[in-house]
Amino acid sequence: MRLHQLLYFLLSVCISHCKTVYVTKPVTNGYGYRPATIYGKEWKQAIQQEPYSCENINRITRICQLLFNTTLEVLNEIDGAILVEIPHLQHVRSPEEPFLRCWIDSDDAAEVVAANQALIPEKTEATTAALAIPFYEKNTHTFFCAGTEFVVQRRKNITTAHYVKEDGKIHSFSLDNRYFIFKTDYKTSAELRKAFLRLLYTWIAYAESHKMKRFATENSEGSIPYVWGGMSIGEPTNGPFLSYKDPKSEVLCYTWTDAHAPPLGVDCSGVIALAMHILGIKPFPRNTSGIATLLPKLAGGIEMGDLLCFRGHVFILDPEGYILEARAYSAGYGKLHALPINEVFANIATMQELKEMYLTNEPLALLDLQGNVSTLIEQYAIYSLDSYLARALKRMKNQPS
Repeated sequence: MRLHQLLYFLLSVCISHCKTVYVTKPVTNGYGYRPATIYGKEWKQAIQQEPYSCENINRITRICQLLFNTTLEVLNEIDGAILVEIPHLQHVRSPEEPFLRCWIDSDDAAEVVAANQALIPEKTEATTAALAIPFYEKNTHTFFCAGTEFVVQRRKNITTAHYVKEDGKIHSFSLDNRYFIFKTDYKTSAELRKAFLRLLYTWIAYAESHKMKRFATENSEGSIPYVWGGMSIGEPTNGPFLSYKDPKSEVLCYTWTDAHAPPLGVDCSGVIALAMHILGIKPFPRNTSGIATLLPKLAGGIEMGDLLCFRGHVFILDPEGYILEARAYSAGYGKLHALPINEVFANIATMQELKEMYLTNEPLALLDLQGNVSTLIEQYAIYSLDSYLARALKRMKNQPS
């Protein structure tokens, strides 16, 4: 190795390992491109106009969302943005980049230092837990998304969470234990599978029962909206959505009848990666190509939480006969939901029938909201969570309880 190559290598190692930051805002967007190269030096203002959900996804540079207290390794910093690596999200771009990398606003993160390390979940040996549902903390007027992780003190019925704000001050709040997910509570793969599905059903039920009252009508129903690149469960929005064309680009986009575009929401693989992270099943693939590359294909029967994946979309399977997914707007849904399998695929009434079609390589006829066939899926696969669950359980055994 030449001297300049060695110096470059050592500099790269220093940059990626000498500075760790944590997200200081309730949620921040991660972008696939350096924002200034697309929006110019005033990108922080311009990016606010970026659509959250469009038919033409090439217009959207957001590839993920990161929650408060998430730790990230810094790779570069320029024009008010930092390039970070996310250790809990796997990527398949190249062997040299095994984890997802994205750009975030430098104002949304702070360096992990000795003064705050004890309250950063990934940087402490203390007990940690994640919120099962969103929570508004009145003392600091902060809305925390589901999945936000804290250093906690767990007692018989009550858990007290501690966190540090940008100003360095320590804050606390206490909630019933049921508001939190404790990764170390799960001892078997079956328990993790059940917890994974239960968490998704909890979010759907939460949205339906916590619709925004200031926008709600008698017949409206709350939902967690579909957001391209979304990985945040926050305040629900109310349906239905409305389509419109962007006046500059003529791109088909969407807005909502409660008069706001949701900055919080999930896409099909984002909701899976978020739930996996909460349960300690990490690192986990962020997108469908990662799922198809890194997870093993189904070898036995369909189990709770197994994933059916085709190009650009992924379903979560519940052997009780339900499909869970965050589907985009073109099929009439645009939200996270659970549907009976016969409302998702034509001529399939049970998981056994789905498995038989998969084993015989028969195409799947995907239905839209009106019950019409919207897509004929000829290439697809069902993937098992087994290897990821086993790895997670092994790691949890070495964590404090």
